Amino acid sequence: MKKMRKGTALFLALCSLILLFAGCGKSASDAALSCGSVSISRETYRYWLATFKYYFVTHYEDLTDTTESWNRDLGDGRTAAEYLEDYTLQYAKTMIGALMLFDEYKLKLDSSAVEEIDDTINEMIYYRYNDSKAAFNAALMDTYGITVTDLREALLIEAKGSAVENYLYGDNGKELPTNEELTAYYNAHYMRAGMVAVNTEFEYIKDLDGNYKFDDSGKAMTTDLNDEQKAEKRALAANIEERVKAGEDILALTKEYAPEEYENYPDGYYFCPEDYTSYVNSGYTSQFMTAILQLKDGEVKTYEEDGMIYIVKRLPLIDGAYADKQNETQFRNLQEYVITEKYKAKIAELIEDVTVSDYVRSLKAVDIKKGFI
Repeated sequence: MKKMRKGTALFLALCSLILLFAGCGKSASDAALSCGSVSISRETYRYWLATFKYYFVTHYEDLTDTTESWNRDLGDGRTAAEYLEDYTLQYAKTMIGALMLFDEYKLKLDSSAVEEIDDTINEMIYYRYNDSKAAFNAALMDTYGITVTDLREALLIEAKGSAVENYLYGDNGKELPTNEELTAYYNAHYMRAGMVAVNTEFEYIKDLDGNYKFDDSGKAMTTDLNDEQKAEKRALAANIEERVKAGEDILALTKEYAPEEYENYPDGYYFCPEDYTSYVNSGYTSQFMTAILQLKDGEVKTYEEDGMIYIVKRLPLIDGAYADKQNETQFRNLQEYVITEKYKAKIAELIEDVTVSDYVRSLKAVDIKKGFI
């Protein structure tokens, strides 16, 4: 589970998670936000704030649903609650812009999308509330301050947003990223590095054919190194570091000392700050990834943690590497990142004149319950 990150980096990272949803609301006088002929209702806005509150509490291990935790300063003068409020407001503004696009493109919701929403609501009522709409409504009102009708409206909003997203960026989308846009993003946001990892604690057990052996649970079997072997591994890591700093090709050294890694990543590793969370979730620590992403061109860094010594060198990007089949998994999110950047720029032009009601300003995260859906 992640921790709340300090400063504006957290807010920017969270904004990158905003789904491409659009919305419509009730009358302008009851609106939480409005722009021209489109609006977001107070009920919908409160639903989002409570839902995001649930997301924050369940995804950040150092955040609990207490007044003290929400009022904790995260580093730049804003509290965790204020980050949540800012996130929800930006989300709602994004949906105002998306609704404007929904109308501009004259889009319609497929009947299947509406049926899916109704089925979802009916299943929640049936399985969670013993088929009692009254009990479900009571739970919604107690937690969100909304009715099942309001919930349905919020879900329809999200379906409209999905329609906009698909129209622009789905199969045969009207504004899919061009090769020029992909190249520009790749050059601006990605870095390449060679890396040799030396395990100083254990080694994998292999059979006579050199294949890994697995236990009954499917876990690769290992054996601990003795003190003499550990010393040898440390000496090896120091030697590799010295050779890399002296100018030897780090990829050739990877091929020599970690052939399997070289086979899978012959051009080295490609890193993008937007992939930070997935890197950490895959097993790398936040400290390690921060150190890697801060490497300067040609810089060599040795990093040790959890019985591993990593010798890393930042390498020049290879033109068009994102289109190379052997690098496919390393760039699986590239198009999504370009789409997000394009979409945010498009929305920004539309929401400059969004009106935010006093209701939104007065709605505080610490005062509402966290959502449950």
